[in-house]
Amino acid sequence: MHLPVEDELDFDQENNNQDNNIELDIPSLSEHMDISQQTVNYFVVAEALSHDCIPNASKPYHTFSSFTTVFHIANKSSLGMTVDEAAMLFGVPDLCPAIWEFLQHVQNNMNYDVLGDRTQNFNCPLALLFDHIQVWYKLHVQQFLYYIDERVDAPQTLRAFPPSPHQPHGLYDTVVISPGCGYIVVQLKLVFHPMNANSLTAYIQCFYIISQ
Repeated sequence: MHLPVEDELDFDQENNNQDNNIELDIPSLSEHMDISQQTVNYFVVAEALSHDCIPNASKPYHTFSSFTTVFHIANKSSLGMTVDEAAMLFGVPDLCPAIWEFLQHVQNNMNYDVLGDRTQNFNCPLALLFDHIQVWYKLHVQQFLYYIDERVDAPQTLRAFPPSPHQPHGLYDTVVISPGCGYIVVQLKLVFHPMNANSLTAYIQCFYIISQ
């Protein structure tokens, strides 16, 4: 459920993939950006944040990276709502116990494994210390070019939109991730910030590939 994921730079390709408008929300961030041919390097931003080079950046950081991938979300969330409201809107009835389990693993410095669906008890074992969460509809990811070392590819946008009159089933992008050994195919269902928690979190739904 966790994509290890503040944001200081808002990069949005909402309606036109050719429109790479870059908005600097925090002036001090500009000196840490590396822009080449309209492509922003989020790895540079994540590196600056990880070394506390941007003292006025809000936390948790909205830009962070692993060795191969950097994640970025917008400075402002798309929605604010209760956990129960989000569970109903995005169709994830086990959201509350999933958050509880995740936070228990974080508290104990344990990795949170990607699990299957919870089929029995959707109630939280214990009450959460918060009731509201911030929700984002988009998550930007960036990687290095496969054949050219040290050059970044253009950021790609992953979407997690709830059902609406125009999208009755919602719009949830599918990605391939590697949580440990091997790869799994998952659908991004929800990107959110649990209030009072120092982390940005994603709820994902696993697809199980079976032979026909």
